[in-house]
Amino acid sequence: MSPVAQLSRIVDRLEQRSISRRVGGVNPRDRRRGDDGMTLVELMISMVVLLVVLAMTTTVISTFYANENQLSASYTAFQQILPASTALQQYFRTLVEAAPTNAATGVPVPAFTPTATSPASALQGPFNISPNSATFTTDLGNSNGPSLVTITTTANVAPVGTYTLTVNVATANAGTCPGTGANLNATSGALCTWGTPKRVFQITDLTNGSLTPPAGTNPVLQYSLSSAQNTVVPYSTAPGSPWVTDFGAGSCTTLANCPISLVQTVTIDIEVQAPGGQPASYQTVVSALAPFYSKFVG
Repeated sequence: MSPVAQLSRIVDRLEQRSISRRVGGVNPRDRRRGDDGMTLVELMISMVVLLVVLAMTTTVISTFYANENQLSASYTAFQQILPASTALQQYFRTLVEAAPTNAATGVPVPAFTPTATSPASALQGPFNISPNSATFTTDLGNSNGPSLVTITTTANVAPVGTYTLTVNVATANAGTCPGTGANLNATSGALCTWGTPKRVFQITDLTNGSLTPPAGTNPVLQYSLSSAQNTVVPYSTAPGSPWVTDFGAGSCTTLANCPISLVQTVTIDIEVQAPGGQPASYQTVVSALAPFYSKFVG
């Protein structure tokens, strides 16, 4: 006999007993319950009620932890962005050329460093500047000369489509930067030398770190130039655009043919989304206050 048939048979017997007791003039509700415990029907009802309560409790707890995890992930994203809103902005604002213009040729030494420093012709470019990376000198008040800031972006293995942005800073070695200060060297070469770089901050859940970001997504860094008439000329960061072929990877052979030395404004766009959290972003436009060489800072 199946369990359902057995249960139906038990219920029928219970109903028959209840009817026979009423016929005898005794209502089971008026009788004192003995030591027999709960009937099967009462036990089943109790179990159903308990299961409903447990299901409701489980749902509430699950929702609570899901919201807590999402809030924690969103807070993590915000924490990653916070250093970019302070340190990175300062570095671009105090961007400065590390050496004076070559007196013989009139060729400037841009604040953005070349990809190679030897031989001497390497100083003409290409340069360390792209939509998601840059290496440049900035005045952080060190008496040895300008510091070297390096921004790099690498793709994460997982989650796919996210990137890690790292910002390192190295201080200049004493006596290696040109200038007239006590710790500077007027007979120094074209560039300073710097010590071991130290990581300032790192963003591990960057979503717009690709060199070719999706449509509608801005790259991390965009640059504008200031011409001799102080007019700002924006350069696109799309593949094949003039700044990629002529600006970032171009030469710096004369004052008139060195657009890299005219970078005046940098647009910063940091977009972050930690796994399970809401997206967070930070956008700003920073203008270099005094980007040209000064003998007092290097």
